[in-house]
Amino acid sequence: MDAAAQGIVRILKGASTPTRTNIVCLNSALILYVAGKAASIPEGYLRSHELIASGAAYKALEKWVAAQNRDPQAGLAKLKAVTQAAEV
Repeated sequence: MDAAAQGIVRILKGASTPTRTNIVCLNSALILYVAGKAASIPEGYLRSHELIASGAAYKALEKWVAAQNRDPQAGLAKLKAVTQAAEV
């Protein structure tokens, strides 16, 4: 399985290193702020951590995978395989 995909899954499942998670949350914070979903970058950063901790970030990935595949079940099966390979 692709190591990069496994790394993203680990982050979104809350099973990655704090450094990697913090980098993703900082990037997400900027997006949330620019999109008007957070009043400030620090608020977006905290919200990003909350989304990961609650499982909502991974659920959003599942929805995206299903929406982006001609065969949603095949896409979700591949995501499940990546998740299992990531050992999370």
